[in-house]
Amino acid sequence: QVDGIVIGMQDLIAHGGPSGTAVINAATDHTFLSSLINFEVHGLTDAIESVNIVVPLSSSLQEGVVFRKYNSSGWFDFVVDDKNEIASAAGEDGACPQPGSSSYSTGLTTGHLCVQITIQDGGANDADGVRNFIVKDPGGLALAPEAEEEVSSNASGRVGSVSLWFMLLLVIAGMAVWHLRMRKLVRIKNRDDLNR
Repeated sequence: QVDGIVIGMQDLIAHGGPSGTAVINAATDHTFLSSLINFEVHGLTDAIESVNIVVPLSSSLQEGVVFRKYNSSGWFDFVVDDKNEIASAAGEDGACPQPGSSSYSTGLTTGHLCVQITIQDGGANDADGVRNFIVKDPGGLALAPEAEEEVSSNASGRVGSVSLWFMLLLVIAGMAVWHLRMRKLVRIKNRDDLNR
């Protein structure tokens, strides 16, 4: 059985600590791309050590995106090992493949609309860190600071180019206005010379 809800960063800060208390270490240098997810999977058994969870996305994965996790120690990147995995699939007509489907490929692929996270009960990605047949997961997709800087520098380059063209246009317009004034002054001077 899976219980889940989409939460915001402020919800996590206000209630993500032990017993729903405020957290002290919610700071992160990553930018989250959408709401965070927070779920618990109950009903695991001795035979089920890891569980697959599928997260359908409202917009496709971007380049440089990572899955960030939260626990009482703070934020960290999703830990991948032999019991924990992150994968993605393209999805079709707004639907994602079933958990465990061979349609999922390892990693987060740009353009995909479905993410599957495999979490080991009591492992590094289980928020409570205890093998108790319950997997807890607050987390979400985020851009790493390096990816943000690359996006920002590309964006500022485009803005800079527009600004240079705008400045050039202003200079040309200024020269045209100056030229028209000079022509007017010359005409006035020539008319004054004729009237003398």
